[in-house]
Amino acid sequence: MVPLILKKEQEILSQNTIESLILHRYNELSLDGFNPDIYNHDTYYAACGFLGKSVDSTIINKIISRPVIKGIDYSNSIYNFIGIHLACVPILKSEIMAKFVHFSIENKFVTRIFFPFLEDDFKNALQTCDGDFACIIKLLYKDDLSDNDEHFIERKLSNNANASIIDIMLYRELLKKFTRFRYNTMGTVDIIASVFNNFQDAIKHITMLRRKDHTPFLIEDEYDVQDLLYFVLRSIFPRLQFENPHFKIGGTNSKVDLMLVQEGIDIEIKMIKAKNQDEKEFIKQLKIDINDYAAWNELKHLLVFVYDPFNKTSNKNNFYDLNGHKSINGTEFDVTVFVSN
Repeated sequence: MVPLILKKEQEILSQNTIESLILHRYNELSLDGFNPDIYNHDTYYAACGFLGKSVDSTIINKIISRPVIKGIDYSNSIYNFIGIHLACVPILKSEIMAKFVHFSIENKFVTRIFFPFLEDDFKNALQTCDGDFACIIKLLYKDDLSDNDEHFIERKLSNNANASIIDIMLYRELLKKFTRFRYNTMGTVDIIASVFNNFQDAIKHITMLRRKDHTPFLIEDEYDVQDLLYFVLRSIFPRLQFENPHFKIGGTNSKVDLMLVQEGIDIEIKMIKAKNQDEKEFIKQLKIDINDYAAWNELKHLLVFVYDPFNKTSNKNNFYDLNGHKSINGTEFDVTVFVSN
């Protein structure tokens, strides 16, 4: 079962908000789909920072030197604060540290992720903090997690359906450090989602960055993508089936691309090619596919992977609008679309 906090993460990643941009950067996912121009005021400059774009120091200085009005300044939004300082070259360490001492432990935690020079100050501040969030952070500094620790994380963090991106980052930090905890808590869907979310960056190694005198691999159609994903996922899930002839889509001759029968998971793979104008035809196809897949009464999760290497998608939300719980002809299942470009 996928922890609720990871479902919340997927929900945020599917949006075009500043929170989504931050999570994409934190998770080292592709940032190609983000444009700072869609954000207003300080958030525009913050988005530039998270996208690795510098902003003229005169503009940054104007923002950080604005007078405090009724206790409010640019640091009241921790996401704007971090992004604005990321956009400043060189980093204004003294200004960051002056604000840092007044932050909550949650805001100190996320600030220190993007500015590692704050680590010692963060650990010193953590010693005097209590509360659930601080207690969970302190677990990061242990060598291993006890069963009680894992139960505590599950109660206070894993099952938080309203988690903030700071909660999600803390959860991800725990997954990174503690291998046993990672594999005890990650469900099948979440592991597949992790493969999909990292596909674009990983695939560049064999399509663009191969060693000298080695021919780059070509990915020309969705069958190539299907073969690659089968290779990766089959090494994790030995029971993964490739185009099982016994499971055709509805009454058609089309076969399920990949499936895990015992888990009730179907995987549909699409590739948008250079000759395609946009995503409209693929949306139409998927709407039909979703209804056809419902013919399998044991279906629990339909995962759709859309590989768009030529950035033909005009609006990812057209795909993400297909997400959600479905009830079709008595079959109850969840649809999740992943767009990789």
